[in-house]
Amino acid sequence: MLHTIKYSFLRLLRNKEEIFWILCFPIILAILFKAGFSGMTDSEKISPIPVGIVSENKANFESFKKIAESLEENHDKQLLKIQYVSKEKADELLKAKKIDGILTVKDKVTVTVSANMSDKAINQSILNSIVKQYNISKDAFLEVATKHPEKLNAMISNSSEIQNKEISLTDRKNSDTFTQYFYNLLAMACLFTSMAGMRISINNQGNLSLLGSRRCIAPTHKLTSIIGELISFTGFNFVCNFIAYLFIVIVLKIDLTSHFPLAVLTLFVSTLTGISFGFFVGAFSSASENVKNAICMSLSMLFCFMSGLMIGNMKMLVEKICPLFNKINPAVLISDSFYSLSVYDTFDRYSQNIVTLIIMITIFTLGGFLLTRRKKYASL
Repeated sequence: MLHTIKYSFLRLLRNKEEIFWILCFPIILAILFKAGFSGMTDSEKISPIPVGIVSENKANFESFKKIAESLEENHDKQLLKIQYVSKEKADELLKAKKIDGILTVKDKVTVTVSANMSDKAINQSILNSIVKQYNISKDAFLEVATKHPEKLNAMISNSSEIQNKEISLTDRKNSDTFTQYFYNLLAMACLFTSMAGMRISINNQGNLSLLGSRRCIAPTHKLTSIIGELISFTGFNFVCNFIAYLFIVIVLKIDLTSHFPLAVLTLFVSTLTGISFGFFVGAFSSASENVKNAICMSLSMLFCFMSGLMIGNMKMLVEKICPLFNKINPAVLISDSFYSLSVYDTFDRYSQNIVTLIIMITIFTLGGFLLTRRKKYASL
């Protein structure tokens, strides 16, 4: 298997077309996106964020109310536009897009936002920052009051700095209105690896390639050959995608680094999704390599188009017409995973996306192997 991995990797290094589509093309698009969107959000007028506040804990509500109102009463830099409503009313307002989020006051304050309001990602991120800051400050007060009560007065005297601390409206790169295009760009780069996955199937089918013919009569077990190539192709394409990711983050200064280890994990799982999808497509029929290549490219672009790579609100339109498609569209799952890491306080939605991608990887890989394994050529 090590022999297969080594020489598969060397073949990939010599494949200039592969390197262009997986590495160079996403970087070129990223530069164009940056040039096209540069300064657009900086010129937007910042308006107060309409938000609904729901009280489910009276004691905690009074303290949070003071913080929230201080962010509403500063007319020069008014940040919030508050409505105190019931949970049912808040849900109605959010569904009707009359508010950008719901702040529910329990033992801790939580944020609820709508997945159908990606155009309000900036406001959603600001609300998330407010709540995080409040919860951290509250926990700190409680800990000091419990363990070091003698220091409580000093902490209270400095609390005005916390209450008056401005929520930065410029440090919001990760939730910029146009950052969703970079999420979708990464999804496209990962799905383009399907062309490499498709080649794994062709390399193991004697009626489609000379290499496949030789492997059919070689003593190496087909499973060993396939697994070796899967490892090699996945590793190579992940490195290419990671370089493109670093270029976007470091050179173009697009902040996609929220929960960095999980962002890297998402990139790896997404790359494996593209590889396994291409592997399945390559094994599905006896069509030529050019036909299968066109199928992989066309489906990848269709998935990315439906997720909003070309038209920002396309994902929301699909959600209204056929929400099931968004749940199985790998481009949506990939871009939404990056978005979830940036915006949401919990990892529920992120975990759901990653688990769905892993299920897809399992189905595509097993399906591709079974279809490839059935094709034996005793006459070769």
